[in-house]
Amino acid sequence: MEIYSTVRGDVELYHLQVPYSYDKHTNVNQLEKDVVSRLEYAIDCMVLTPYRKQKTEYGLTVHKSQGEEYDVVVFSPGRVYNEKGGHFVESTNFQGASLLNTAISRAKRVLVIVTDRCKWENAPNQLIAQLIDNAQSVCFTELVELIEDFYNNQRIGTEDILSLFDF
Repeated sequence: MEIYSTVRGDVELYHLQVPYSYDKHTNVNQLEKDVVSRLEYAIDCMVLTPYRKQKTEYGLTVHKSQGEEYDVVVFSPGRVYNEKGGHFVESTNFQGASLLNTAISRAKRVLVIVTDRCKWENAPNQLIAQLIDNAQSVCFTELVELIEDFYNNQRIGTEDILSLFDF
């Protein structure tokens, strides 16, 4: 699957590295959830995840986001493709591919993938791995500044800007 069939060309793509901390007893990747919750409060964004228990206070499951678009989408996969229950992020099956397509196509301007790169490195046929490979890696503070700049500049009539780097 090619990522460019799913992510629009004018969408800025970022990856925020978070160590993998999925707990099979709670069905939550708590560290990832904590980081996206902090992002949710720091920037104007919509947090999407495939799993109800991974959902943040104001975020949505991917299913609930169908038909909507957001300037900035933060995607929290919660799990990895090769573990039990990871079928929603497994892009080589129809259900997973459809769900991932829905999630990442909600972004109008910026898509942030929050996950552990190491868990996806040996999966070149997985959409999330391809997205991470093509994303700019950023730290939390840098990402918040980029998004704040994006919104500040957007509010003063810069409709023709296609990229954060056009500022």
